[in-house]
Amino acid sequence: MKFRTLYLSLGLSCALLLAACSATQSPAPTSAPAQPPPLAPTSVPTVTPEPTLPPTPTPVPVPTLPPAEATITCEGTFCTYEGPQPIPAQETFTVNWYVNSTAGEEFALIVFLTDEGKTKEDVVDVYNQETTPDWLTPAGTFFTKPNSSLQVTVQTAEGPLFGPLYFICSTPEKILTVIGPIEVK
Repeated sequence: MKFRTLYLSLGLSCALLLAACSATQSPAPTSAPAQPPPLAPTSVPTVTPEPTLPPTPTPVPVPTLPPAEATITCEGTFCTYEGPQPIPAQETFTVNWYVNSTAGEEFALIVFLTDEGKTKEDVVDVYNQETTPDWLTPAGTFFTKPNSSLQVTVQTAEGPLFGPLYFICSTPEKILTVIGPIEVK
């Protein structure tokens, strides 16, 4: 009987122990996932966007012209000449004129033949005069818009005059460049 009492007291102790443990256990989990505790509000740094620059205008492509005997290119407010020196004495002479500039609303290319001994300063001095001196012969006046190209024909044999040739590149407001003297032979 001692075994039975021991066994009963051991069984009763285990049952009491189990009952005591069951009372302190946490409730059974539910099907909803546990939510993390809410975070305390924090300050979010303010990001100031950097100022944006206006878009850079895309240059307008200047059309390519057929081959000519010379080329005059205006870049900004300066013009250059590429071609033969001296220019052959013939009836006409073709020039490709490229204006890669927005320095004005309109551009002019004015061509003069002059007597020997005349200078750029002489040509500039008569540029705005109403009368043309007898030592200067107009060989062509041409107009175009910014960022454009034009093939022009210059008269290089105007009467008996075969003097030096000058090209004046200008806007209505001012002379940009005087190219010359270029001999005509």
